Amino acid sequence: MKRAFPRNIQKQCLLLVEGIDECHFFDAMLEYMVQTERMKMADVQIIDVGGKDKFGSDAEGIDGIIQQDAFVNVLSLGFVRDAEDKPARSAFDSLKNSFADALKNRAITVWPLSIAPGRVVSRDNRKFGVFIMPNNNDGGMLEDLCLSAVGERKEFECVVAFMECVAGKRGRTDKFKHPAKRRAQAYLAAFGDQVERSVGIAAKQKAWPFDHACFTDLKRFIIELFGDNP
Repeated sequence: MKRAFPRNIQKQCLLLVEGIDECHFFDAMLEYMVQTERMKMADVQIIDVGGKDKFGSDAEGIDGIIQQDAFVNVLSLGFVRDAEDKPARSAFDSLKNSFADALKNRAITVWPLSIAPGRVVSRDNRKFGVFIMPNNNDGGMLEDLCLSAVGERKEFECVVAFMECVAGKRGRTDKFKHPAKRRAQAYLAAFGDQVERSVGIAAKQKAWPFDHACFTDLKRFIIELFGDNP
């Protein structure tokens, strides 16, 4: 049975992500960090904001979280979104500005603001940070990060060859839209019924090796945000 991810604030530590796939992915990563790497973590609530456009400061986005009465009890707050086809800094500035506007609209002044993607800041017992996929620098998305963990495997050569073959048969000279998503789907399809096509569900089924070095910065970000909270 798939886990539900409620939007109403229930915990003191929040991780806001783009969609349900990301919810399952981070649920799997947090479980791995606690059970396998023996990290001491706070109880984190993962919230699906409903897409990158919902990170704006409106009722369906960040402001919809901040205006909840329980927000005053939040001690650690993290955001994760994709850079997509722009540099990570662009996505970071957009999200940080939306958060700042939402705080201003609610006359909230207790929260510190990060100055760079991947950087966790703290003030008055509160922590805040923004991680931009895949690595706080390049364009891309969650799938790019996951594929970095398996890109050196021999079977991944088949995925690259398959994508090139499909493009060639279609007579396409332009690039696929969201190529990382397509490659991830092709890679997961090779597992058959053993693994879901969802990147997030696949993480719970151990399709992505969380011990790979490409996940180091993301795990460090999570530890800095949620590792020392009560």
